[in-house]
Amino acid sequence: MKPTSTPPSLSALAARFPLETIAIPIGDRTWEVTCVTDQDALLDGVNEVEHVPYGFLLWESAVALADWLAARPHLVHGRQVLKLGAGVGLAGLLAQQLGAHVRQTDHRPDVLTVAAHNAAQNGVPVPEQFIADWRNWSHTAQYDLILG
Repeated sequence: MKPTSTPPSLSALAARFPLETIAIPIGDRTWEVTCVTDQDALLDGVNEVEHVPYGFLLWESAVALADWLAARPHLVHGRQVLKLGAGVGLAGLLAQQLGAHVRQTDHRPDVLTVAAHNAAQNGVPVPEQFIADWRNWSHTAQYDLILG
């Protein structure tokens, strides 16, 4: 497990990526999520498929997963949860709010910076985070639930 290196600040990321904050209703609250909403703008200037920064997008599947978990808090409450590909963090943050002990992973430390920012701006403790690539996995901890 590699700890996150010193990531760039959110303001430095906002200078490189078109970040904005949007409101997403999930369960009984509205989440403020900083993310990229324009995929075309995100991809401008990206030359290598291996390094496409898709984690800055708020995926519809992440919203659907968060909504699904909000309706089933018993699935995560008190459990050890691993979030593969944290992205901007919504599903993992919701699981954390519901009482899970969450570990967020991503292969991009800058994406984890945005996920941590989203935790702070929503009053949720920042989950433990580490850099990982599911294609080259060496983490040996056990989890009750893995969210992808």
